[in-house]
Amino acid sequence: MLTTHRSRLATTALLLLPLGWGCGRADRTSSQVCSDGGFCWQRPVPQGNSLHSISGVSSRYIWAVGDRGTILHYDGKSWRSVASGTTHNLHGVYCLGQHDAWAVGDEGTALRYDGDHWNKIDTSTKESLASTWGSSSSDVWMVGRRGTFLHWDGKGIKKGGSQNETATLHSVFGFDSSDIWASGSGGVLRHFDGTDWHIVSNSAYTDIRAVWGHRPREVWLGSGSTYGGRMLRSQNGGPGETVGSYLRSGVSAFWGSSSKDIFAGSSSGGLYRYDGTDWKLQKDSLSINALWGSGPGDVWAAGPGGLLAHFDGKTWKPEGEPSPHPIQAMWAKSPSELWVVHGSELLRFADGKWQASKVVGASLQSVRALVGFSSSDVWAFGRPYYVSHYDGKKWRETSLIGRGITSLSAAWGSSGRDIWAVGSAGTVAHFTGQEWALLSKPTTETLLAIDGSSARDIWAVGEHGESLHYDGEQWGSITTGETERLSGVSSCGPRNTWAVGAKGVILHWDGARWSKSKNPSDKNLTKVLCRSDKEVWAIGDSGTVLRFDGTAWSLVESGTGAQLVSLVYDGRKLWIGGDRGAVLVRK
Repeated sequence: MLTTHRSRLATTALLLLPLGWGCGRADRTSSQVCSDGGFCWQRPVPQGNSLHSISGVSSRYIWAVGDRGTILHYDGKSWRSVASGTTHNLHGVYCLGQHDAWAVGDEGTALRYDGDHWNKIDTSTKESLASTWGSSSSDVWMVGRRGTFLHWDGKGIKKGGSQNETATLHSVFGFDSSDIWASGSGGVLRHFDGTDWHIVSNSAYTDIRAVWGHRPREVWLGSGSTYGGRMLRSQNGGPGETVGSYLRSGVSAFWGSSSKDIFAGSSSGGLYRYDGTDWKLQKDSLSINALWGSGPGDVWAAGPGGLLAHFDGKTWKPEGEPSPHPIQAMWAKSPSELWVVHGSELLRFADGKWQASKVVGASLQSVRALVGFSSSDVWAFGRPYYVSHYDGKKWRETSLIGRGITSLSAAWGSSGRDIWAVGSAGTVAHFTGQEWALLSKPTTETLLAIDGSSARDIWAVGEHGESLHYDGEQWGSITTGETERLSGVSSCGPRNTWAVGAKGVILHWDGARWSKSKNPSDKNLTKVLCRSDKEVWAIGDSGTVLRFDGTAWSLVESGTGAQLVSLVYDGRKLWIGGDRGAVLVRK
């Protein structure tokens, strides 16, 4: 039983920052992870939601859970998505066998896997649950906020533990039904002896976010904060002694193959390994949410942005490698080619593969918009005082210094000889094929978006509900009746233009006036794309995706909680870009 339970251990809490492990980026482009709304992950793969816990029974049977109800399963070859039936963040998972696993999360969410599906189990609580562990199919514990102890006895879930417990509980782990440990904030440590939970005194005064053990009567505790941390070992129920050197940040995840070979991770950065004598830093750029392994040559780490990394006994290799940079701009050349600005990098999706393109002669740092007319005529906007142009061979920068133009944040063009760009303090600039010229500012408000249906029907929107219209001869301000920031605009024609912005504002222009449209969400919206009278899309914060069907707006499940900032249509598919390099596609 000891070996079995040890191999199933799931610890909580891994946040991984950029790896830089000397491994090439995965070239895989298809993803099996799709939302109920039909959006599938293209970057990173297999998906980009943060993962918080991982557990398995063998190297070929592992579960991982995370944000937005994400549940992934590993079969020894690849990770695939499994429907969870919830969009709540999941914080803990524990696998009892191939036909029995548990997952817990926000709002008292508890799910049980029966070998075919994950099913919701009523917990009668709305407190967030952080961790779960079980000794059998009729003995499963769950812990969480405000001292929540829940127990599954094979028939239902009941409250357990002290009714006076108020501390947030972060982790639960056990050896058998009469030897279970739970830890929490402020150094809280509790032990269950098969009858009741008891207070265990210890020398930790900060949060104990991880508890783990290799053998009975010897429990390891990970404590600390962002300012420092240490590992404690409690033997025979004792208060716990510090083992090894103090660390630069608190410990949040444990897993080991023996008491002389233990991995520990920190949510503030750092992956450590204990060799029986001291802790040695293995990766200083890691922030860890979860560790689990089936043996010394098979250890998994999971973290934010969907990161999954595997240790084969010699080196760590990433399965999914998230990025700290957002997708800042997109341009669809055709259904077969997409251009993406990611940080200072230019990525192209062509022939089913992502490829990084070398950028010579310009900097794409801070670029917010791409406008293209062919693969040899592409413009980039966003860098202060500069615009960049690609002629099919190299990039060239054009300085705007001395022209009264500071920063251009958005652009649109009817052709390569008719490009408009807008920016700070009401800046409106025009390119006619030769030079960029600054127009007399029609407003002092910062303009954030521009789009048109033709050279004689162009809209620009910005701060404090500002909207400007160009009729082919001049720009004029048109009152929207709105004071919130407008960050996106899209036109399907002179009588069908949409604008979106802060606090879920959606406005529609019918050819005569702007009117407010009812929105089922109050999240900030960043972009809108009008394809027809009966198909309009909008995106925004917290993974918000909305669709207008000609009658009303409705929420569409995106499958991510990332801030979404880029939206394009390539003629066949809808593409969305967001934080941490997230790219989603809806075919």
